[in-house]
Amino acid sequence: MNETKQQGETTEKKSILKILFGDLPFQELLEINTKLNYFDKTINISWYVVLIASFINSFIFDQSVSKLIYMIITIPVLILISLSLIILFRKDFGVHRFICLGCTAFMMLLLNQWIDLYPFIKQDYITIEGIPNKVEKHAPRYGKGYWEVVIDDVKLTLPSKLKEKQMKSGIEIQYLPKSKFIIEYKTKDIYK
Repeated sequence: MNETKQQGETTEKKSILKILFGDLPFQELLEINTKLNYFDKTINISWYVVLIASFINSFIFDQSVSKLIYMIITIPVLILISLSLIILFRKDFGVHRFICLGCTAFMMLLLNQWIDLYPFIKQDYITIEGIPNKVEKHAPRYGKGYWEVVIDDVKLTLPSKLKEKQMKSGIEIQYLPKSKFIIEYKTKDIYK
């Protein structure tokens, strides 16, 4: 009796999904949680939550500057990598594990600040000081505007709240070597 009730609920869910989405090639992905045990469900849901958080971080903190922002961007990507590796080695996930791996690889490319984790921990920042050779303001249609600054053939992006006059007098920037994520910047008058 109980078994027929569960089958009825399952067919109802399938018919609702079929009405909403039609015949989907990824129907199995929508039903993945029904096949998993409690631990795997927790891992799967956590992976989705962290994926969404990482994706949102990519838009919110695109031109931000600080150590805290670096950690806010990097920690979800590192958690996503860890969860993806756990999912990859759990055979219960089936094809879903390769889709998780692909999405994780995409987020790793989108938020590439994680490659500078070791220099960040060691506080091995590159410091550049001088008057910019080129200062150009970018104001995209969507998102925040930013300054593109070139000092000694190094192209960096700074937040738009700075004034061009401040940057033309001189600037000192600490940034990470590979991703060129700016940790700190100071405007100063080089001529004094």
